Order: sequence, then C-alpha cells, then structure tokens
Amino acid sequence: MLSGISVILYLISCLWYIAAILRNQTKPVVISWLVWAINNVTIFAAMWIGGEFSWYMGTVAINCCVIFVLSLSKGKLELNWISVTCGIISIAGIVLGVLYRSPILSLVCSGIVSLASAVPTIQSMAKVPEDENRLAWVINYVSLWCGTIVIEHWSLTTGIIPVVWLSVGTTFQYLLWRPRRQKKNE
Repeated sequence: MLSGISVILYLISCLWYIAAILRNQTKPVVISWLVWAINNVTIFAAMWIGGEFSWYMGTVAINCCVIFVLSLSKGKLELNWISVTCGIISIAGIVLGVLYRSPILSLVCSGIVSLASAVPTIQSMAKVPEDENRLAWVINYVSLWCGTIVIEHWSLTTGIIPVVWLSVGTTFQYLLWRPRRQKKNE
C-alpha cells in the first residue's frame, strides 16, 4: 500500500515539476538532469536485462529524460569547475558500474553518481531557491520517505539508493525552506 502511495506521489511531483517548468516557474539545472537521466536509464536497463521490471524505475528514467530535454530550453546551464567535476565523476561512475557488471559496485557507483550530480542543483538552490518548485520537491520527498519505509530487509543493495536519495532530498528541503538572510543593504 505505502509503495503504491510512493509511486503515485512521485508521479504527482513529476507532473507538478514539469508544469512549473512549462510555466517558467522552475529552472532545472541541465547538468544534474542530464546525469540523472543517464544514470536512471542505465539502472532501469540493467534491471530489465537482469529480468526485473520496475514501473517505478521506468517512471523515474522517463521523468529525468523529459526534464533534461525541457532543461535544454528552459533550464540553467551553469558550467563551472564544480558542475564539470561532478559531471565527470558521475559519468565515470556510470561507466564503472556498467563495465564491471557487479550489482554491489553498480549500486555504489549509482549512489555516488546521484550525490555528485545533485551538487550543481544544490549549488543553484543555495544561490537562488526561487528557481525551484517547492511543492514538487516536498511531494517528491514524501514519496521518497514512503518508498524507504516499505523496505522490508535492509542491506547494502536495498538501502544505498534510498538513503542517498533521502540525503539529497533532505538537503533540497533545507535549502528550499531555510530562512533567507537579509543583505546588509536591505
């Protein structure tokens, strides 16, 4: 039941976020969404090839691809040493995960990729939190918690990605909801 709620909430957050992009209320960071798209398509493909089919991961992969495409015209391309370094680390992690074909290594690499690729968005949220849609990220965060709570048997394989996503989600929530400091001139 809770896993179903998690998927429904995730879909709602996706649609809300996409609508906010189309209304020019959200400016997704291109590099983050590019890497999230590649990473999640890779995870979904690996699951499918391995005989597992996950509607949730398929939805995540499609969503990331759609947002990446939208970010090309409506997002922010901030190329600085942090975003470039995180992009390189992310792509290297994806390549390592695919090359070594080890489920544990792939999941660890995927976790590292998720963390590294979030850094440009975290950097953007820290500077201009108004460029993100709070409601979409709150719904997504609740979805992450619902999906994590239903994990029956905790291990590295079942827990690394949810813990990483919750860590990133918690950071996003802090940045989106923290009180903004007044500048000295104001």
